[in-house]
Amino acid sequence: MKKWEAVALQEFSQWFMMDIDYSGNWIFTDMTLGTFMQPLKDTKEYWIFFVEMIYKLYKCDMLEFPDDEFPIRMLVGTKKLEEFYTNSIEEFCYLLASRFEYRKSDYAHEPYIYPKKRYRELIKKYANDDMDYISTWYVDPNKIDEEIENFEINEEFISEIEKIFEENGVEWKDKEKFLEKNETPKSEEIFLKKPKKPIEQTYDSIRDWLLSLLRKDDRIIFPKEEFLERVKLFNEVEKLRTFNVIKSAVEHDGYCVKFEEGKTIEGYEVKKIFGEMLGIAVEEEVVEKVEEKEVETEEEKKLTPQQLRKKYFLKRMKGENK
Repeated sequence: MKKWEAVALQEFSQWFMMDIDYSGNWIFTDMTLGTFMQPLKDTKEYWIFFVEMIYKLYKCDMLEFPDDEFPIRMLVGTKKLEEFYTNSIEEFCYLLASRFEYRKSDYAHEPYIYPKKRYRELIKKYANDDMDYISTWYVDPNKIDEEIENFEINEEFISEIEKIFEENGVEWKDKEKFLEKNETPKSEEIFLKKPKKPIEQTYDSIRDWLLSLLRKDDRIIFPKEEFLERVKLFNEVEKLRTFNVIKSAVEHDGYCVKFEEGKTIEGYEVKKIFGEMLGIAVEEEVVEKVEEKEVETEEEKKLTPQQLRKKYFLKRMKGENK
């Protein structure tokens, strides 16, 4: 594995770690493909590598599409969404790889992906060791190569992943079809000089600020006005990207948030309010599903929101709430 590939693998493996619970255990989260497909460099080589990793991790039983989401469903396009269904990981990765040139205009990438037990255990094993990462929103894009060159890889973590790939004999055979072998330096220069959106118009500008607030749940009053001010320049793609990250962070059972003193919002209402602020509608069938799940027992009513979240999180890890 090339060094930049090892850096990318170490980087995105840590994206699944959302927080630490009150017992000091890591809490993992799922991610939409739109959130996951955010490599260090906006190049086809990186895009194809991320697709390859999805394929290999899935084939090695280390990655899953939550809630038994088969056939796999993916939405592509801008104004008119096209739906793609398949129960073949080969077909799915082929389509995802082919969407590189449309990555800035695709309205949504589905489904969610989630690390399975073997992958989670490996990440946790090295999480408190030397597992560094690069914050691309704080790094000059022109200095990313320099950052990668000076980056210290956790070689044991990478070696364990590579050994699993080797033992399972996994190889994504479509990879070379998507890599241009004879790209000239001139065309590469034109691609790299393609103007980027100002960072204040992208989700990257608020990522750390937003996630730190969401982790505090109802212990603070969420700064609604500041949030609206920060996202007012976002286009539909950036708003959807922001909503998907919020959704991943808050849709754990028992999550609640305060937008004003003395009024705590939880469950579906949290996603609904954030959706309204971002101009994104949450489908009605989701409402019915969530309302059915939110029937509290007398015992649960006695628990604090934090205790309730932990209870449901542990049930999810054990597969008891499916």
